[in-house]
Amino acid sequence: MDKEFSNILKRLASQNDTTPEQVYAEMEKAIDVAYANNDQNTMEYRKMMSLGDERPSPEEFIMAMAKDTKRNVGES
Repeated sequence: MDKEFSNILKRLASQNDTTPEQVYAEMEKAIDVAYANNDQNTMEYRKMMSLGDERPSPEEFIMAMAKDTKRNVGES
């Protein structure tokens, strides 16, 4: 895990009175739920974000979301 992502986890944990490990575990649970949902819209969104069918790690998911957000902001 890179240092920047580790710092993000620490900050989120501090803000939510928990541990970085628990934040990471909750992120994994959320990704699991998202990847269990195979409706057409969800699958198209994953494809658009280049996430594919493989379940990403929390780091990979956050990076993909950041790129998508940056792209959308650039289009505004």
